[in-house]
Amino acid sequence: MILTNPRYTGRQVWNKQRTDEVLLDVDDVALGHTGVMRWNTRDKWIISKEIVHPPLIDDTTFEQAQTLLGQRARRESGNQRLRLARNPYVFRGLVDCAACQRRRQGQHNHGDAYYRCRFPQEYALANDVDHPRNVYLREDALIARNATEPPSTPERTPQWSPDG
Repeated sequence: MILTNPRYTGRQVWNKQRTDEVLLDVDDVALGHTGVMRWNTRDKWIISKEIVHPPLIDDTTFEQAQTLLGQRARRESGNQRLRLARNPYVFRGLVDCAACQRRRQGQHNHGDAYYRCRFPQEYALANDVDHPRNVYLREDALIARNATEPPSTPERTPQWSPDG
C-alpha cells in the first residue's frame, strides 16, 4: 500500500525483513532447522536520506497518512492495534485440535467457514503424533452444537481426536 511504504516517497528501504532459524523439533536438534522470514518493526528499518527514484507521494502527505492510519487502527485502550480479518470467524482462537493441542485456523472453502488443523508431516513424524494431514470442522456445525448449550465463559473446545 502506497500510504504505508516509505519507498514510495522516493527513498530506498532496507531491513524490512529478517531470516530467523527455527528448530524443526526442540527436543531433537539433530533434525535441523529451517529459515523463517519475519517482518522487522519499523524502528529497525533503514531508510535512505537521499531520494533515489521519482517519488509517488511527498513526505508531508506520507507523514500525515501515517498519523491518520495510526489513529484509526488503535482501539480505545490505545495500546493494541485492531486486527482485521478478511472473513469473520465466530470461534476465532477458541477451537483446538485434541490430537496435537494446536489452535485451529479459520479457512473459507466454497463460501463456507471451516476450522482446520494442518499439522505438517515432519512435525507429526518427529513428535510421534498420529495425525491426518488436514482436519476440517464446519463452523455451522459448531454453531448448531453450541446453540443448545452456549458456554458461560469462552474456553477452548477440542473437536477431533484420533480415536474418533
